[in-house]
Amino acid sequence: MGWNTITVGDSSELFRGIEGEAFYFVHSYAAKEEVGRTTSWSEYGERFVSAVEDGYVSATQFHPEKSGGAGLRLIKNWTRSL
Repeated sequence: MGWNTITVGDSSELFRGIEGEAFYFVHSYAAKEEVGRTTSWSEYGERFVSAVEDGYVSATQFHPEKSGGAGLRLIKNWTRSL
């Protein structure tokens, strides 16, 4: 539980303009294999999937709504991608 940075996947729309920002994670479970068209990663003891983008489907392991300004920008980026 806490703040972590993300290694943004190539062609990410979600993280445009916020590459290198920290986001708030709460969960202890983690996917560890690449999925979707664009996969972004984080590290906490080991590498895990922090976000997936595939067409109109996007998912994050962290909580954008609890991630301050970076989270708000991510949500705006997501709505623009629809």
